[in-house]
Amino acid sequence: MTTGLASKLQKNGAHREKGKEVGEGGNGTRFWQKYKFSLTESLFREDLLWLALTNIHRPNRADEDSCPSPQYYFTDVAHSKDLVNGLKFLRQDEDLCDVVLRVGNISISAHKVVLAASSPYFKAMFAGSLSESQQDTVTLQELDEHAMETVVDFFYSGEIEISENNVQDLLPVTCLLQVKSLQQACCEFLKRQLSSENCLGIGAFADRHNCGDLVTMSESFARHHFIEVVQGEEFMEISAQQLTRLLSDDDLNIQSEERVFEAALAWIKFDSDVRQEFATEILSYVRFPFLSAEFLMDRVATEEIVRNNRACCDFLLEATECHLLPKRKSQLHSQRGAPRKPTTVNHAMYAIGGMSRREASKSGEKYDPRERKWKTIGNMNICRWGAAVGALGPFLYICGGSDDASRLETVERFDPFTNVWVPSVPMSSSRNGVGVTAGSGRIYAIGGFDGSMPLNTAEYYDPKVGKWTEIARMNQCRFGVGCAVLHNMVYAVGGSDGTNLKTVERYDPDRNTWKMVAPMSTARKQVGVATLGGFLYAIGGCDHGHRYDTVERYDPCKDEWVNVAPMSTPRSGCGVGVLDGFIYVVGGYDGTSYLSSVERYDPLSNEWHAAPPLSQPRDCVAVCVASCRRTFGNKRLFETSPNRMPPV
Repeated sequence: MTTGLASKLQKNGAHREKGKEVGEGGNGTRFWQKYKFSLTESLFREDLLWLALTNIHRPNRADEDSCPSPQYYFTDVAHSKDLVNGLKFLRQDEDLCDVVLRVGNISISAHKVVLAASSPYFKAMFAGSLSESQQDTVTLQELDEHAMETVVDFFYSGEIEISENNVQDLLPVTCLLQVKSLQQACCEFLKRQLSSENCLGIGAFADRHNCGDLVTMSESFARHHFIEVVQGEEFMEISAQQLTRLLSDDDLNIQSEERVFEAALAWIKFDSDVRQEFATEILSYVRFPFLSAEFLMDRVATEEIVRNNRACCDFLLEATECHLLPKRKSQLHSQRGAPRKPTTVNHAMYAIGGMSRREASKSGEKYDPRERKWKTIGNMNICRWGAAVGALGPFLYICGGSDDASRLETVERFDPFTNVWVPSVPMSSSRNGVGVTAGSGRIYAIGGFDGSMPLNTAEYYDPKVGKWTEIARMNQCRFGVGCAVLHNMVYAVGGSDGTNLKTVERYDPDRNTWKMVAPMSTARKQVGVATLGGFLYAIGGCDHGHRYDTVERYDPCKDEWVNVAPMSTPRSGCGVGVLDGFIYVVGGYDGTSYLSSVERYDPLSNEWHAAPPLSQPRDCVAVCVASCRRTFGNKRLFETSPNRMPPV
């Protein structure tokens, strides 16, 4: 028995010592070092052997054969990584490579077994009876050479960098090679890049490559951001099939059916010679009975495409009957008689303060696009003209201005649920002719006039901390400046530093820096500014006593301004708001009179139309658009009660 056990221990010791040598630097070695367990050095020492013999159970001879022999199970957790690294080094040195992939102008050396293990496409090619299995050079057609090289590198490393520059080339390669994990990674990247400017293109791209989840998410994004999507260049390029899927959806996020009609019409007119044949089908998805009677008569009935199409005339007649006999709407059997689901976040536009009848006003009014009416809201605590207003969720913050006696640094906050203005935290400087805009949960107050000089200072208010924080100074002083946020950047447009300005600068909140961008073609003080569809609009304003009706549009991708259709009335000191895909220009001064008139710009048709006027004239009026709901983002706002007052 002693000899047999010693023999087993000797064999075990030799085996374990061998394992130590082979696994030098690996996890096996660390195990032995940790426990300092090496039998070879003392295997034949009598004291250790005796210790082993006296501490190991010696079974009876009868059950000796049934007693299990000592075993040790070892798992090298680094094995997979070491194996992959080993294969990668073999490929780098071109050792044992047995195939060359020719793609475009490059050749990619690899191992068939690695390609087959990584891709079902290559497995079918090399492990089956295809001729390529016997070839050492394989040519792949119509694939991006750099994308293929990147994917093969991924096979040998398990790592890849996906970016805007390569994802469109990578996805077709991953689909062909059936690399599901990499295909999903590309789709996940594209999901994170979805925006109103690219969701339609990404959806079409995903559809071509059978990426169902990405198609679904892209279409959902387009439905939810329909108003912004139809302003983009991609919208005009989509197929009739894509458009019908979009317009037919009950979940289309709109405030009025007018926007659907205008979008459908703009798509047809973009290439009318070719798309005229789709007019009946496309317009059949517009729910005409839900268009207002005024819009049906003033816009739809006068449209040439509708008048020259028998089916469209029937749609118009059907809608007219529904307005005359409202019960008819519920009796319609077509989709046109069914309302879309109320998925939209309702918004309203506010016009606050300003000069009215040669004195500053403390009154305000709210425009509801559904009712197409302005309604009076609660008065501010003091009169203000030359102030500006921004909104965070449903709450309005009006900043600065003048009460005729002095320039103001005070701020008031409006709660639409109580219809009350309350004082908020004042700014660090008095600012008349200030520019105000909201972005990323902040209210920005930019430039203005403090009573002695124009300002180049700027600051923001964060309601979470309840204080104003100064930011970097602009490159130029500006009062009568227009401001807006586009792509998370804050723009300061025109104004005056004593001389009226055509210059424009952009603030980057991440870097706390201002940068000059392309100037406008015209100097504009008291200019109205808005963003829509990825563009920045500069509207009206004045220079040397001359009021403008002209409008310029800035493209941040091209860093250039272009002229668009002019307003019907020249105006400076007007307020501007974006509602349901239209730009509204409110009040102002035409050089002779304070204005109560309102105009609405449709970027799809590049036309201005009259909108319901204010209840009274307002020059240097503060205008903004705010949510009408008690939710802001995904968080529910406070319920208005005496016991739960929010910070102001």
